[in-house]
Amino acid sequence: MKILLVGSGGREHALALGLKADKSCTELHAAPGNPGIAEFATLHPVAITDNNAICELAKKLVVDLVVIGPEVPLVNGVADVLRGAGFAVFGPSKAFERRNFPPGQHGVRAGRKKKSEYSVALGEKQKLRFGGECLALGSMLEQVADRLASS
Repeated sequence: MKILLVGSGGREHALALGLKADKSCTELHAAPGNPGIAEFATLHPVAITDNNAICELAKKLVVDLVVIGPEVPLVNGVADVLRGAGFAVFGPSKAFERRNFPPGQHGVRAGRKKKSEYSVALGEKQKLRFGGECLALGSMLEQVADRLASS
């Protein structure tokens, strides 16, 4: 399978490693890619903001799949352009990317305010960060009152 990966950051590098490791991947191309990805994929100097250039590259390479990593091309609608040209695409449509998902309740604890006072302001279900690391790998905590009361 010939695959085109759109993007150049760390996320795309991780995606490229995974794609290249798959036995079904016969060719991996990245646009624009980065020096790390260049070690195992062919790079193409295409701007991620240029939907038509990305689509033309996919046509030129005759790829079987296009994987889009960054948000910018998704918000710009590149997945829709590629699908419209008949390509299989891993990445949501422009309409989905523009949906407004409300953030969870959050706050910042500054100064010497006690953790228990902060928890009361947020309520029972919350994500808590202590010392810059997220407790319980960022999962939602249900009953934190006892732990906070002892701080």
